[in-house]
Amino acid sequence: MPNLTLFTNKPPFKQPLRKKSRKKIFLRKTCIKFIYLLRFPKNCSHDMKTTQFLFICIHTFLLLAVSFDGQAQTTTICGGTVPDGWVTISVNGNCGANSTEISRTIQDISGMSPGSTVTICGDPAPPAGWVTMSVNGNCGFDGSYISRTIKKVEGYTAESQLTICDSPAPAGWVTTSINGNCGFDGSYLSRTIKRISDLPSGTVFNDPVCGDLAPEGWITKSVNGNCGYNSAYIARTIKKIEGMASGTEEETCGDLPPAGWITLTVSSNCGYNSSYIYRKIKKIDGLPSDTELDICGDLPPANWVTLSVSGNCGLNSAYIARKIKKVTCMPVGTFLTICGNDAVPSGWVVDSQNGSCGFNGTYNSRTIKKISGYPTLPAITISGPSNTTICSGQSVTLSASNCSWGFISWSTGAQGGSITVYPTTTTSYSATCSQGECANTSNTIMITVSSPDVQVSPNASTCSGNSANLIASGCNGNYQWFTSNTSNTPVGYGSTYTTPPLNSNTIYYVNCKIGDCESAKKSIFVTVSGSTNMPNSTGQTICAGKTATLTATDCSGTYKWYASTTSTTVLASTAIYTTPVLNSNTNYYVSCTVGSCESARTATLVTVTAAPGMPNSTGQTICSGKTAILTATGCSGTYKWHSSNTSTTILASTASYTTPVLNSTTTYYVSCTVSNCESTRKATLVTVNPTPGIPNSTPQTICSGKTAALTATGCSGTYKWYSSNTSTTILASTAGYTTPVLNSNTTYYVSCTVSNCESARKTTLVTVNPTPAAPTASASGTAICNGQSVTLTATGCSGTVTWSNGQSGSSISVGTTGTYAAKCTVNGCVSVNSNVLTITSGNSGAPDNLTLSGTATAGVKAANKTITSTQVIPNGVNTTYNAGNNIILSPPFNATTGSIFKVEIKGCGS
Repeated sequence: MPNLTLFTNKPPFKQPLRKKSRKKIFLRKTCIKFIYLLRFPKNCSHDMKTTQFLFICIHTFLLLAVSFDGQAQTTTICGGTVPDGWVTISVNGNCGANSTEISRTIQDISGMSPGSTVTICGDPAPPAGWVTMSVNGNCGFDGSYISRTIKKVEGYTAESQLTICDSPAPAGWVTTSINGNCGFDGSYLSRTIKRISDLPSGTVFNDPVCGDLAPEGWITKSVNGNCGYNSAYIARTIKKIEGMASGTEEETCGDLPPAGWITLTVSSNCGYNSSYIYRKIKKIDGLPSDTELDICGDLPPANWVTLSVSGNCGLNSAYIARKIKKVTCMPVGTFLTICGNDAVPSGWVVDSQNGSCGFNGTYNSRTIKKISGYPTLPAITISGPSNTTICSGQSVTLSASNCSWGFISWSTGAQGGSITVYPTTTTSYSATCSQGECANTSNTIMITVSSPDVQVSPNASTCSGNSANLIASGCNGNYQWFTSNTSNTPVGYGSTYTTPPLNSNTIYYVNCKIGDCESAKKSIFVTVSGSTNMPNSTGQTICAGKTATLTATDCSGTYKWYASTTSTTVLASTAIYTTPVLNSNTNYYVSCTVGSCESARTATLVTVTAAPGMPNSTGQTICSGKTAILTATGCSGTYKWHSSNTSTTILASTASYTTPVLNSTTTYYVSCTVSNCESTRKATLVTVNPTPGIPNSTPQTICSGKTAALTATGCSGTYKWYSSNTSTTILASTAGYTTPVLNSNTTYYVSCTVSNCESARKTTLVTVNPTPAAPTASASGTAICNGQSVTLTATGCSGTVTWSNGQSGSSISVGTTGTYAAKCTVNGCVSVNSNVLTITSGNSGAPDNLTLSGTATAGVKAANKTITSTQVIPNGVNTTYNAGNNIILSPPFNATTGSIFKVEIKGCGS
C-alpha cells in the first residue's frame, strides 16, 4: 500500500495507510486525489462513500487520523469544533501553538444503531436524536467538564418509555412525568418520556403529557392540571391530527390552530382552571378552490380572501366573524368583491374601491381581479388522427395545447405536450394541465382499435384426387383464403373453402379483413394420401331372430362397417362386426381406411333361415320334494330343455325331461332345433304343492292276545295307516285304526295326504305285555265245621292274586263252603283261573274209613275217620288225604319227586 504525504505551510505530517488500519482523513477545500475508501464531512462536495478515487477537500490545515480497526471510529483533534455526527469522549489537555487549544478525543456516532449508548465528556448537550440518560460527574484533564451517558433514540423501537436526565423530550417523544432532580449533584431534572411517533392519525394519547406543549402534528384536547414532582408543570391530553383528511374538524383546548387549520368557533373557557380557550378547528389544507367557510377570530390564510365581516363571535364576543373563500384555482379574468383590509392574493389586483363594509362599516370593500396564474382559459384540447379507428399494431400521436402556465400529464401517466400511443384495445385518452393544486382536464378522445382475428380448424387431410373442406371461424368481418402467405390475391371467401382436387400435400392460408385492417394469415396443412384397396369379407347364414358375426380381412388401416353403400353412419370400426338380431336376409358393407383415405365398400350378405315352430308341452303339478316328468311334442328335430328363457345350458335333448327334486313351483323351457335353427322356447310350469305336516298319534300298551285302537290327529286331509315306513299297503284311511290281536310289540305308521301330497309317516308303537300263567290254588282243608275256616293259597304269580270271591292276596282265609279259584294280574294282564278248590261242610258225603291203593290221582281223598293208603303218587300229581282221625300209609306207598302230597286231620266227626 503506498504512503500518503501532505505538504502544508505547517510542518509536514507523514502517515502511512496500512491494510490493517483503514484511515479516515478530514481536510478542507484543497483537493487531493487519493486511491482509497474514505469518509468525509458533510460539506465536502463529493460522495466519499462509494468511490475509490476520492478528492480530499482542504479548507483549513487540520489532519485527523481516524482508526478503522473494527471498533468505534475515534480520532484526536486539537482545537476547532466537533464535526456533526461526532461527540467528545475525552478532553485530554492543551495543545497547539503556545498550548492555547484544547485536545479532544472524538468518536463518530453517526452510524450507530438505535438504542446505542455512549459516555461523552464536555459536550453541552447530546446531538439531535440522542438523549442524556445520566449526568455522571466531572471529567476531562482538569475536572472542569461534565460527563454524560447518552442514548440514541432516533429510530428506536425496542422500548416505548425511557427515563432521561437533563434532556427535553426529543422529536417523536413526549414527557409523561417530571420526576425530580437527577445527576451526580442533583442539579439536573429527571423526566419520563414515551415514544409517540409511530401512533396512527386520530390517536388520543391517554397518558397525560407533563410540561410539554402539544408537539407538531398534535393538538391539546384538555388541560388537566398541575403535574410533576413539585406540581409546577401543566398536564395535557393530546391527539394526533397529522395525516387527517382535508375538511376534518376537531376541538382543542388552549391551542391556536396549527398550520393548515383554521378556527371555526371559539366557544368557552376550558382547562382545569378555566383559563384556556376552547376552539373548534378545521383542516383547510387540500380543500378545493372556491371553498367557502365561516370562521371566528382568525384572518384568512394565503390564497383565501374575506368575503364578509359579519360581527363579533366567540367567547364574550371578543372575536370577529368572517366568511372566507379559497381563490387559488380561479380562472384568470375572474372578478371578486372582498371585505376587509387583508392583503390581495398573489396574481390578483384591486379593480375598484367600493367603500365601507362589514357589520360596523369600518372595513373596506374592494373588487379584485385575477390577472395571472393558472389555469388559463379556454380548457386545453387534444388532437389526433382524423380517423380515430386504427389497426392493431399501429400508433397514434396525441397533442395538447393551452397549458402555458403548468405542465401536461396524460391519462396514460405520460407527460408532455404530445405523446405517441400504441393501443392494443379501444382506449380513451385525456390530458390534464396542472399547476400546484390546480388542475384542468381536457376533453376525451377515444381511439378504436380494430383487431381482426381468425381461428382455423385442425390440419385437413384428403385422398389423392379428392378435394378438402377447410374451415375458419372467429372473424367478424370477411374471410379471405390464399394459396401462399405472401399472396394478396384471395382464391376464396367465407368461413369454409373447398379446395380443387389435390394430388400432393398443400398449404392454404386464411385471414380476416375488417375495413382496412387485416389479421395475420393462418395456415392449414392439407395432407394428401394415396388410394386404398377394398377389404375381403364372407357372408353368413343364421337363423331368424339371431345375430351374425361378420369378419373382414386384408386391411392395414381401419375397418368401417355400414348398413348401405351410401350411409355415413359407421356401425363398427373393427374387423369383426356383430349384427343386431335379424329376421330377413340383410347386406352389410365394409371399407378400409388408411390415413384419411377410405376404400370402396365390400358387400357382405347375411342369409336368414326361418326358425321352426315352438313345440307343445303340458305343465304338471307335483308335491314338494318330488320330481316331475315333462313331455314335449310337435318337433321334427331335436328338443332342448332349458332352465330359463335365456340359458345356454341344455338340461336334456329328448322329448321327455325328468326334473330334479323340486320344493317350489318352477318353469322349464323347451325348444325345437331343426337345421341348427332353434325355435322360441315354450314355457312349461311345474306347480309344486307343499307337503302337509306329519300327523300326531299316541303309542299304546296292550296285553298279549289283545287288539289296540290307534288314533291320529292334526291332518286336514286323509289319514293313511301302514305296517311299515315303506309299505304301499294302506291298512286304514281314517283317523282311527284297530290292530289285529297282537302277541308282541308292533309299530304302525300314519301319514296325512292333502291334494295328493302325502306327508312323512308318523311312527306309532304298540307295546304288548305277556299274559301271566294261572296260579296254583290249595286249601288248608276241604271241609269245615261250623265256625271253622280254611286257608286258601295261590302260588306261581309274580303280580297280584285275585280270588273268585273278590279277595286279593296270595293267601286268604274263608269260612264259607263253596268253590274258589285264583287269577294272577301282571302289568294289567290277567291270567286264566287257577285250579278250583271246593270247600264243604265237615266231610259231608265222605266214608268213615277209606283204603287207597295203586296210582294216586289229583284231588282230595277224604274220610271221616281213617284213611289207609299204599298208593304211589306220580310226578306232577297234587293229592290231599283228609281224614277226621287217622291216616295210615303202608308200603309200597310213595310220593315221587315232583308230586304234591298233603295230609289233613280235621275232625268234624269222632
